[in-house]
Amino acid sequence: MGGTGTGFAGPTFKFMKPLDFGWKLNRIEVEGRYQEVVDVFNRIKQKEDKKPAILKIFKRLGKQDCEILGECTGILLPLSLQEPVQRRESAMVTPESCGALVMGIAEFLSKYNNTGVKNLGPAPILE
Repeated sequence: MGGTGTGFAGPTFKFMKPLDFGWKLNRIEVEGRYQEVVDVFNRIKQKEDKKPAILKIFKRLGKQDCEILGECTGILLPLSLQEPVQRRESAMVTPESCGALVMGIAEFLSKYNNTGVKNLGPAPILE
């Protein structure tokens, strides 16, 4: 991944390659990073679906999976601010698709008791 960093010492990533707000990615790099997050999220969901029913009653997600999904959301915010995304150069990666993926991850995490994510229902409509 190209680009120059801002020098900001952001959160430490253990499992995913971080994305700094100051980096300048091209469309192909943006699509690659987005697909990486989608693939990781789908892999974790599939792993949880394959768990035996007896383990699902405890509603606990593995610590490493929680951390990985946290890192995924930490990639999506700076990714959504990248110039190719803001200019809508990619049909696959838009600000809306990044937001929808963050919401999908949050919805998934809210199903587990140990993630710290709670689904509070639909947001009130502000007038």
